[in-house]
Amino acid sequence: MHPILKASGSEFEQLFTEIMLASRSGFRQVKPQGRLGDRKNDGFEPLAGRYYQVYAPEDLRRREQDALDKLEQDFEGLHHHWAGIFPSGIREFYFVLNDRLSGAVFPSIHEAMERIRQQYGLECCEPFLTRHLEEEFFSLSDDAIVSIIGFIPDPESDPLLDYSVLGEVIRHVLENPLDLVRAGKLHAPDFSEKIRFNGLDAAGGLLNAASYHSGAVEEYFAANSEFARQAVRDTLNGHYLDVLEVELSGGGKIDEVTIPDQRFLEILARITPQTQNRRKRKELQEAALAIMAVFFESCDIFEDPET
Repeated sequence: MHPILKASGSEFEQLFTEIMLASRSGFRQVKPQGRLGDRKNDGFEPLAGRYYQVYAPEDLRRREQDALDKLEQDFEGLHHHWAGIFPSGIREFYFVLNDRLSGAVFPSIHEAMERIRQQYGLECCEPFLTRHLEEEFFSLSDDAIVSIIGFIPDPESDPLLDYSVLGEVIRHVLENPLDLVRAGKLHAPDFSEKIRFNGLDAAGGLLNAASYHSGAVEEYFAANSEFARQAVRDTLNGHYLDVLEVELSGGGKIDEVTIPDQRFLEILARITPQTQNRRKRKELQEAALAIMAVFFESCDIFEDPET
């Protein structure tokens, strides 16, 4: 499982601290001191006047009021204890939220942070989400990454990492309405040509239908770091190349007439989570199809007629 996604509470705060210490030379950790605690400061960059407060419940989506209370109370405490200590003062404040790569932050949080920014004259007052921490994490050297989680997460060789990210995208698609995208946004003029070029007769209809329901997939990637898109791309492309390799080695038992469709269905079967519930299986398959349509359009799976 993704090391950032599985962390919550004090574990997430510790992970945040380790990553920031490794990625920001000016970052300082605040060690709690008896009854005084950390004086509402979970880490800061004093020379830049940049301060962080972490909130990482197991399910952020059910804790709106708790998040608001913590934001407002902690910033008041932070300002009271730290505003006059360093020459830079408090210029920037970041509320670190473990949104588990959902990109979902309550409008009330944004409104409260803007009120704080205006009231205290801050240059910046914004949420710091899981995708931001992920970007810091994957900017580190291999040695630093190993020192934090004990291994190098390689999307091409670590299937657990691949499937955790792919599974997150599928879960996001299931939990969000698959609104039709505007004509032309994804359904490029050469989309049908790519289907014909790759000989996808039966699968072509599935791709065409799924391509119009890609909004939730793109919404997920827009809310997350580039790593998420790259990890899913590498997973799908890896399955595609593996299917081709099996065919070339003679290990596949595929009718020559239906080879392209069988390739497509094999990849779909590999990435669709298994369940005995027939209705749920259909929903999972539709979500997986929407993901495949996005990466088919970008030619990360199957071939581009132009190349």
